[in-house]
Amino acid sequence: MSRVSDKFPVLCIVGKIAALVLLVPFAFSIFPFLWNLAVYGEDDIDEATYVRWCDEDYYKREYGDLLERLQLSKLYGEPFEVYWEVTDATVAYEEFLQWHRAEKKGIEGSTEMAERYYNEVLACALGCRFERNRSILDGYAKEVKELRMQNIIQEGVTE
Repeated sequence: MSRVSDKFPVLCIVGKIAALVLLVPFAFSIFPFLWNLAVYGEDDIDEATYVRWCDEDYYKREYGDLLERLQLSKLYGEPFEVYWEVTDATVAYEEFLQWHRAEKKGIEGSTEMAERYYNEVLACALGCRFERNRSILDGYAKEVKELRMQNIIQEGVTE
C-alpha cells in the first residue's frame, strides 16, 4: 500500500511545475515595468524615457500594457495624448466586444451597453486627432460596424 509520503517528492515537483506555468507569463508581463522602476526610480525617469517606453508598447500593439504604464506612472500632457487616444479607443472597442457577446447571449441590458460602446468607438474614430492613430481607430470602427450589421441581418432572419 503506497503512502502519501512516498508520493510527496513527485507532488512537490508537479506543484512547482504548475506554479511556474502559471506565474512565468505574469512575471514577464509585469517584470519589465518593475525592473525599470527599480533601476531608475520613478523620480529619476525623464519624460523622453517615458515616451520611448510608450512608443515601444504602441508599436508592439500592446495597448493594455500601454494603458497600465500611462495610468500607473500618471503620464498626462501633450506628449502622451497620442497614447491616451489609442488606449481610450481600445477600451471602448473591447467593451463593445464584451457587451456584443453578452447581447448575443440575451443578457438583460446588454443591448443598450453594446450600443453605447458602439457609438463611443465611432466617436473615437471620427474625432481622431493624431494621424498615426487613424488606421487603428478606423479599423475598430469598421469592425464594430460589421458586427452590428451582422446582428441586424441575423435579427431580420430570425423574425
